[in-house]
Amino acid sequence: MNRISTSVAATLLTGVVALAFTQQANAKSPIPEVRLTEQASVWDNLPAPTEASAIPAPAPETFTILRGRLTQPIESASVWTIGSYGYPTLAFADGVPCGRTDSDEGKIKFPPLEAGTTVELFIDASADAPAQTDGGQVIIEADGNRIDFPGTWRYYTIPATDYSYMRSRPYSDDAPVEGPVFYRGSFTVNSPAGTWIDLSEWGKGVIFINGQYIGVFPQNGGEKVLPIETPLLKTGENEIIILDVAGAPAKAIVRGADSVYGNSIDLSPDMLVASSTLECNGQYVETEFKFPVNTRYIAIEFPEAETAAVADIKVIGPGINRITREKWRIADAGNEQTGHEAPYAIDGDISTYWLSSGHAPHKIVIDMGANYSATAVAVCGSDKSGVKPARFNVYAF
Repeated sequence: MNRISTSVAATLLTGVVALAFTQQANAKSPIPEVRLTEQASVWDNLPAPTEASAIPAPAPETFTILRGRLTQPIESASVWTIGSYGYPTLAFADGVPCGRTDSDEGKIKFPPLEAGTTVELFIDASADAPAQTDGGQVIIEADGNRIDFPGTWRYYTIPATDYSYMRSRPYSDDAPVEGPVFYRGSFTVNSPAGTWIDLSEWGKGVIFINGQYIGVFPQNGGEKVLPIETPLLKTGENEIIILDVAGAPAKAIVRGADSVYGNSIDLSPDMLVASSTLECNGQYVETEFKFPVNTRYIAIEFPEAETAAVADIKVIGPGINRITREKWRIADAGNEQTGHEAPYAIDGDISTYWLSSGHAPHKIVIDMGANYSATAVAVCGSDKSGVKPARFNVYAF
């Protein structure tokens, strides 16, 4: 797992660095669940085009769409190498997604294409620019042979951080549209406060609240819970606009979150599988469960400790096999100290650690990404934290 903390990553991702974020992790979000019903198709609302024979170098904080119409068929399945600029690219044929590439070496496979097919390459330069930002080519190979694109390219630029552009789209609540979509809606806030917004239902794009650019959210990996500063919300009606370049989500819903990890998870006695004491000495304490469990979530709770400091957590399956951390993420954590956020407890490096703040109980909840058979945990207390030994409980659910 990436050692950059989740809360730090969220701040870097959104670019909201000028304001100090002060919302407490366990405070309830003032943002209700909201369904966005007004929509506008990206394909039907493109800006004026520019003709091009190759992909231009995309400007930072933009979405660049390269559109071409085939004058001749490509009768075999073809592999397209999209540019050399390092930006993620989504590919469409007549508005139907064909694939995506996340690096300059990535390739996208197209099915056979008829003459007249419209091909769109959606280049995502909404986040930070990669190291290489020169223009590139579209290299097409079919049956092992390189072929020229049988048509003419036009490209369009959408300013990813421009609220006036997003606001001026012709929104309606008619039947859902296909392909990349602009969404607009509103929600009511009674008591404005710093909070978080959960975009887990969405794919990839940008979000605005009350005319303010909040940031980008990713399709694969990264954070989909973004911070909302107190000054951005107001008492009464608040506007929200989202551009989802991955296409219409199954549920066009946003909701507030209690922390960067999502909503707080309540632990109950029937989830308790073990208890032990953690010595903060840089050594692992292996604690067997009362009974084997098949579980996705593991929680470590310190019910009475003034402060908790965890350097690493391992979950062990039958036959002392350690369960892979490949899909692990933090599902919940209490208040934490800056520089010692919860992801440091599962990064596999005992020189980093999660350090709680506030009042007990302190907890950290791990989502392993799938159900696993588990029989024990091994928890390492940090020897750099100066924290006293503390009793902890283990929950599985």
